[in-house]
Amino acid sequence: MQVRKDIIQKCKAFDPKAQKEMYDTLLPYLNSVCRRYLYNSSNRSDALQESFIKIFTKIDQFDINKGSFKSWSTKITINSCLQYGQKASSRNEIELSVAEYQIPISPEIIARLSNEEVLFVLSKMPTDYLQVFNLYIIDGFSHTEIAEMLNIKSSLSRKRLARARDWISHKTELKTMIG
Repeated sequence: MQVRKDIIQKCKAFDPKAQKEMYDTLLPYLNSVCRRYLYNSSNRSDALQESFIKIFTKIDQFDINKGSFKSWSTKITINSCLQYGQKASSRNEIELSVAEYQIPISPEIIARLSNEEVLFVLSKMPTDYLQVFNLYIIDGFSHTEIAEMLNIKSSLSRKRLARARDWISHKTELKTMIG
């Protein structure tokens, strides 16, 4: 996914054709980002729409010299998903069980699974664990950055990641998939 510099400049000038081209270019990628964070299709659609609104209204804040447009738009989308996830979890509080022990899961195991297999297993994970797992393992944020994004302590981020790994290690569907 690559958005041309001229399209970014035209979007900064509110050119509708450029906005449509950017939307068409970004949609598949940002939709896949949303799928990792939100499994409810209604919330996912809302978060994706909110992401595009923020991208187009804040595009003048994007500086090509400070980073890639892909990273910038991804971070906006992740934040939108987290906001919708927090709204959903506040409406539907999930009781989180304390993990008794941790079995590490290596990135190599995750890499052997298809996207659909990973999404199937992760769709059942408690939201608080899933958010940290996605942010740390998939998107590469540090625990300090995750803590800021989720308004929690970095130690809680580490605990949730450990619990997410433990949760994954106990999933029979995952064990079956990785043999």
